[in-house]
Amino acid sequence: MKTKSNSLFYVFLGILFVASCSIVYFVQYSNNSPDQVLTEIKLSTNHVEIGKSNLKKTSFANFFVQNTGQNAMMIKSVKVDCHCTVAEWDKNSVEPRDSTKIQVKYDNHLLGYYKRVVVVEVNAKNSPLVLTFAGETVE
Repeated sequence: MKTKSNSLFYVFLGILFVASCSIVYFVQYSNNSPDQVLTEIKLSTNHVEIGKSNLKKTSFANFFVQNTGQNAMMIKSVKVDCHCTVAEWDKNSVEPRDSTKIQVKYDNHLLGYYKRVVVVEVNAKNSPLVLTFAGETVE
């Protein structure tokens, strides 16, 4: 009987874990907040092909975001998928019809082909944005 109660306990813990992760995901990535003012945006591209770069050099990818909506645009966060990637962007709001740049720097520390993902959270209807860049590190 003891193993049955242990099994139920672990099932309960599993359900609690899944529910907690779902709540955290919803709170962090949901744009459905009633007090949030959304705008519309246009990306120059969602993928940049960097090409070949030398080992131990920094490569750059630039993404341009234009505010095509009626409200100010604000980039809330930019998350990268690797410690070898750093993103820089203007923290100020972008007025309608204006643009801003998100620059991604990649540290070419390993030889070979790479592809990285950048997730941008912005107060737009199609947020989060998924941007990618790729290249090849050579000697």
